[in-house]
Amino acid sequence: MENIEEIVGLGKGVSKLYATIDLEKARVGRTRILENEQTNPRWYESFHIYCAHLASNVIFTIKDDNPIGATLIGRAYVPVQELLDGEEIDRWVEILDEDKNPVRGGSKIHVKLQYFDVSKDPNWGRGIRSPKYLECHIHSTHRDKDVRTSVGLLKKDGLMETHDEETEHYFHNTDVYCVLCPRNPDDGGSIVQDIEISTMFTHHQKIVVVDSAMPNGDSQRRRIVSFVGGIDLCDGRYDSPFHSLFRTLDTAHHDDFHQPNFAGHSIEKGGPREPWHDIHSRLEGPIAWDVLFNFEQRWRKQGGKDLLVR
Repeated sequence: MENIEEIVGLGKGVSKLYATIDLEKARVGRTRILENEQTNPRWYESFHIYCAHLASNVIFTIKDDNPIGATLIGRAYVPVQELLDGEEIDRWVEILDEDKNPVRGGSKIHVKLQYFDVSKDPNWGRGIRSPKYLECHIHSTHRDKDVRTSVGLLKKDGLMETHDEETEHYFHNTDVYCVLCPRNPDDGGSIVQDIEISTMFTHHQKIVVVDSAMPNGDSQRRRIVSFVGGIDLCDGRYDSPFHSLFRTLDTAHHDDFHQPNFAGHSIEKGGPREPWHDIHSRLEGPIAWDVLFNFEQRWRKQGGKDLLVR
C-alpha cells in the first residue's frame, strides 16, 4: 500500500496491519498481520476463492489491530462487473473511508484479481469422477498409537480409542490414503501439557464428502454432497432425545457404549454412558464444494503435499 503511514500515524505504538477480502458481507479471505510496517506494507498473499455469492463488489478492508479492537483504515472496492470477462485486473485501487471518500494521504492498495467461470471447466459437474479426485483421502486428526509418540505407556489404540490405526490397516494397499496426525500443542506449554494435548485432545472438525448422483437423474453428470457436524463419528456417540445415562444400556446402547474418560469403564459394570446432543447438516450445491476445499486445506497442512500423489 502507499501512504499508509500518514493514516496510522508514527509514534503511536506498533502498527499491526492486516487486510480482509469480502464479497459484499461474506468474508472470504484475510491476510496475516504485519507489525510495524506503516510505510508501504506488503502482504504478498494470494487466495483461491470458490464463489457462489451474489455480490456487486469485491471489498478489501484494511485495519490496524490493537488490544481494544481493530481500527478501520479504509476500504477499497473493485466492481464485480469488471471481473466477469475473465481478464486479469492488475492495478492500484483507492482506499476510501466509511463515507466512501478518499482517506487522508490518498492511500491505495495494489491488487490482482481474475475470475474463472467454473462452468467452462470440462470437469465441472463430474463430481469425484473428475480426474482431480481419482483417489479417496481419509484424514484422521485423532491420536495415533504409542510408537508415534514419546509416551511409551500409551495403549495400542491410544488414549481415546478412536480406531485410527485399525482404519489405517483396513485401507492398507488401497487407493484410500489415511494420515494419522496428532494435535500439535502450542508453544510455551509445559511438557505435561504438551503430552496431554497431543494424546487426549483432537481437532473437532467432522467432514464427510461423498460422490452422489444428480437430483434430476442426469446419468452423465455427478455432484458431491457434504456433511458437517460437531459430534465425533466414532463409538459411543449415538443418543436419543432422552439422553439416558443408564436405562438404555441393555437395549439401544448395548452395542454402542464407549466411555474412555474413566479408568475401568465397562458396560458390564452398569455404565454410565455419555449423553450427547448435537446437530449435523447435509449440504448440497455449491456450498458442498466449500467443505471439500476446506478438507483439502487441512490435508495439505497436516498431511503434506507429497501425500496427494503416489
